[in-house]
Amino acid sequence: MVDEKTEEGKAWLAKLTEKDQTGELEVAWSPRLGAGAQQRQFVATERYKPWNWVIVAEAPLSEMMKNARAVLIWLWVGVLAALVILTVVLVYATRRLVGKPVQQLSAALGFLSQGDLTRSVDI
Repeated sequence: MVDEKTEEGKAWLAKLTEKDQTGELEVAWSPRLGAGAQQRQFVATERYKPWNWVIVAEAPLSEMMKNARAVLIWLWVGVLAALVILTVVLVYATRRLVGKPVQQLSAALGFLSQGDLTRSVDI
């Protein structure tokens, strides 16, 4: 139950009543946690106009975001793994497609500079 006489209770109720329709808001104070606890809360409200009631559902924001954080961590791990694999493949392909022919050409130019014209170059 919210104590309407305390400043925190008044501020909390003001946030609910300023939104005349169904809504969601984020608060730092919760009547359920008490005055001393500071934990971010997600509050969803539903106004039932015939009886002038406000139905409030409240949950800690950290608890609600736990699954999303786990998915994001796995997503970043997957992205990093894909980048490592891509880097390895690109380095291997570059060495094979560019590095090896350049080494063969360099060796052939070395023989040519020594005057050996009998060697052929297959690139």
